[in-house]
Amino acid sequence: MVSERKVKRKRKWILLIALSVTGLLSSLSDFHLDQILGIDYTVGFDMLQHGGYYLVLTVVLLYYLPLERKSGSFFLFLFSFSVLFEALQLVIPGRTFSELDIVSNFLGIAAGYFLINTYHNYFSVQKR
Repeated sequence: MVSERKVKRKRKWILLIALSVTGLLSSLSDFHLDQILGIDYTVGFDMLQHGGYYLVLTVVLLYYLPLERKSGSFFLFLFSFSVLFEALQLVIPGRTFSELDIVSNFLGIAAGYFLINTYHNYFSVQKR
């Protein structure tokens, strides 16, 4: 059986890696997916990027940290970090702060929670 200490250590490493990658991507001044793909900037595409990133991040984290699936505090933790990373863009050259990005982050996190919990509930019913 896995000790509680090992579980806590695994949780810390997973969160550290996920938040470090998110922080790195948020701090890159020339990282604009629309420019990389060679398409024009649109608000809708920007919102899709933010929401999509946080949806994937949330699903991955909840997959590796299943005890957090029902945790409102973990949801707030993820959202708080998304707001922090967005606010840091106020001081990063080439990046801009946007309230719409915060809304997109929230929607992505909420969608990730919904998807992982729906998936889990569906398969737990199927096993009965």
